[in-house]
Amino acid sequence: MNMHYYEDFKDMLQCLNDKLIAEDAHIEIKAIGGFAMMCNAMMLNFDSRNASVDIDSYHAYTERIKLLIGEVATEFEVNHDWLNTDWRDNYTNKYHSEDGIIIGLASWKWIPLEDIALSNITISYANIEGLFAMKLRAIDERLAQDEEPRLNDVTDLKAILHFFELGNLDKVSNVSIRQLLNHFSDAKNYLTNTLSK
Repeated sequence: MNMHYYEDFKDMLQCLNDKLIAEDAHIEIKAIGGFAMMCNAMMLNFDSRNASVDIDSYHAYTERIKLLIGEVATEFEVNHDWLNTDWRDNYTNKYHSEDGIIIGLASWKWIPLEDIALSNITISYANIEGLFAMKLRAIDERLAQDEEPRLNDVTDLKAILHFFELGNLDKVSNVSIRQLLNHFSDAKNYLTNTLSK
């Protein structure tokens, strides 16, 4: 899979915006996953990934908008799912779970991305606590299926823990982070073992 840098995404989004102007259409992007991780790292100035395969958006799009996204992909010679909502098929119910541990998390926020100003696209991204929740859940689910967690999820969590200066996961003062670690106890144990190596 091809990785894209922040500037690559800016160019593709500008191209999509031009197409939306021609169609008199507007969309909203609420980014989760790798692109949101890049945004958090850039805005909070901490060391993390500087590239992502795609932009995972919390919003669903019409077939017409998907065609425009595909046109951008063709022009830039990238995968047609460079902007997608594929994750929704597997995770929507889990992220809207009644325990409120993901989207309902009190500290979850959508942060406007002010670095990219586009007339027909509104962009925001999940804050660092929200990403922490999603990454913990991803690791927890992999472990429940006796599968090794994805490397990028582990790497992202390590970067977030480092940002919060959390070396010892049993002595976490941040209430939201502590709540999440306790909720996803298998992921916490996995991270504790990983960090000790």
